[in-house]
Parts: sequence; structure tokens; C-alpha cells
Amino acid sequence: MRKYFAFNIWDIESAKAIIDAGVILEHPVLLQTSARVFAGLDQELFLTHIKGYAARRGIEAFIHLDHCRDKELLFQAIESGWDSVMIDASDLPLADNIKLTNEITQIAHRKNVRVEAEVGHIKKTDDYMDEKTIAVADMDDIKEFLHHTDVDLFAAAIGTAHGLYKGTPVIHHEMIDQVAELTDIPFVIHGGTGLTDDEFRRLLQHDNVRKINISTEVKQAYRIGILRSIDAGLIKAETGAGFEATKVEKIIYEEIKAMALHKMSLL
Repeated sequence: MRKYFAFNIWDIESAKAIIDAGVILEHPVLLQTSARVFAGLDQELFLTHIKGYAARRGIEAFIHLDHCRDKELLFQAIESGWDSVMIDASDLPLADNIKLTNEITQIAHRKNVRVEAEVGHIKKTDDYMDEKTIAVADMDDIKEFLHHTDVDLFAAAIGTAHGLYKGTPVIHHEMIDQVAELTDIPFVIHGGTGLTDDEFRRLLQHDNVRKINISTEVKQAYRIGILRSIDAGLIKAETGAGFEATKVEKIIYEEIKAMALHKMSLL
């Protein structure tokens, strides 16, 4: 089974940049939408554009609904043709997490949609004083969850967090190995932005690590593209006369594509 970096996107243009990086490396791509982005999409049209563009470029693109707690949105994604969904009930008591995960899994599997779930709520970096205080999941909870669910991908709090790290996170690699001893279900790493290439390589050495999420860094690449455009004189504070929209979009595309290409080359 392949390993993937999963990139959060918000429109067709950001998706095309990731897909084109995959074309260069001849590697299928895994694209994610947040629940907020998903709710604002024309979902069927979006899916048609993404799948169609990837097919024309000669690679496969999978689309995943990331971190969703809203059952109605999960049902919409399952019905709309998303390849996989994440039911994130990790902030609930374990029994409730298991119950809700099973409810979604039963419905998703009838449509051949894969399900990701999480134990040990992976929070944002802003929720912690520093990387040393980032909470990790309890192994007994992980064992209980895996025993009573039938998920296709599994995530757990192992020392990473969403957002920009203030320092260097302490990743509990031994927990990844312990999960591998319990199950052959692919393990998902959340909070990939800000990790070094060496840390990514170490994570990818775990056979069960098959998916590493990148969200904030995609937005950073977009921001860098805008700043480059300002420096190039393509965006001015005046009336907008001479504004080169297509050139700005091209620079943003180049930044996102370069970021994705670098990440995927680590695979």
C-alpha cells in the first residue's frame, strides 16, 4: 500500500497545483477538504472537476473529508462520492467516540467509502504553552477503540498538533509501533506542518504510517505567492489599475506546487 502526504485544499486551483506535483512524480494524490470548506462547495461539481482534471493529467486523485463532527456533512460527503471521510469524535468520552464512529462507518462502508477516526484529541498548537505540554492518547483507550470499531484509517495524539509549532514537538514514535502491534490499519499523522524533512523520513520509516496531513503549509504557500506578487509589483495599494490577476494566480500555483513536490519527493 502506498504512503501519502494528504494536502488540504479549498478550491480547484489549489487542487490543480497538488495534482500537477503528483504528475511530475507519477504518484497519485490525496486531497482533503475541511468540514467548513466542504460545507461551502458545490460538492458534485467540485468532485467532477477534480477527478476529471486528474484523469486528463494521467494520475488518480482521492478526496477526503478531514476532521468532521457534523453527521449531516459526513452523510453528504458519503453520498457525494468522497473517497473517504474522517469522523472526529475524539473530544467525546471514549464510549461515545466508539458509538458515533461505528454509526458513520456502517453507513460509509455500504457506499465503499473509507473511514478515518481518532483517539486522543489532537488540538491546535495555540492550545499549548509549548511542544512539551502537547497531550498524547492513552494506549488503553487506543486498544479499546480498535477492538470495538472497524475503521479503515486510524489517528491518535502522539505529540503533534495542528498549526505552527513554537518549538520542536516531541513525537512518541514508540506509540506508533505499539499501534502497529495491535492492528494493520494504516496510521495517520496529523499536524505535519513545521516538521523537518528528517522527522518526516523517520515517520515514514514506520510501515504503518501511510498518511501524513499537511494543511497550514498549503496556506503558507498561498501567502508566499501573494507576497511574491506584491514584491513583483503585481498587486498595488492603489485603485487596482494594471492588476495582473492571472500572473498572481500563476505565482500562487507555483508556490503550492513546489511545496507539494518537495513533500511528495520524501516518499
